[in-house]
Amino acid sequence: MPKQQSEYVLNAQPIAWKRAFVAGVFSSLIMMMFIDIFYMMGATPFCLEVYVGSLLRDSMYGEANWTVGFFFNLIMGGVFGWIYGFFFEDVYKRAGSRNGIFVGFFHAILAAIAIIPFFGIVGEQMGILEYPHFGFFGSGLTAATPLVLLFGHLLFGATMGVFYGPVRMDRLRSQFMEPEDTQYENTDAA
Repeated sequence: MPKQQSEYVLNAQPIAWKRAFVAGVFSSLIMMMFIDIFYMMGATPFCLEVYVGSLLRDSMYGEANWTVGFFFNLIMGGVFGWIYGFFFEDVYKRAGSRNGIFVGFFHAILAAIAIIPFFGIVGEQMGILEYPHFGFFGSGLTAATPLVLLFGHLLFGATMGVFYGPVRMDRLRSQFMEPEDTQYENTDAA
């Protein structure tokens, strides 16, 4: 006798792929704006768009570095949006700013330990030393840079958690129920 599958298994998508990508792009935009505000205030000499753009263009000079880095970071934000979507759907079983901040913290650790040092090594190999004494998570630039980068990643996670929206079961419920339908009626009101 075949095992019956629940309506949840039959109808729920594993991840809201489009929504995760769009939320990641938007979150990346918010994170870049946050970092750029501190860059423009002079608190940090680090500009994420120029850093990534100079590596992609293989040149420290040129106005196109910012533009190339900007669009690349938007695309990578969408890719990281899929990763965040996985955590919201399969690990936490709900999205929200708190869960996004938890994932954002681990995203910041990954950036500090693997991603930014990788970019530094690539830059050295290419002869592009935009920030020659970057240090751990930007600590070689100024004391504020690690804090700006950490809070930028936490902001990315919080924005992802808010804009990702409902996870599987909530999406399924919203697909088959009207907003005014409730499972339980309020019996206290007379």
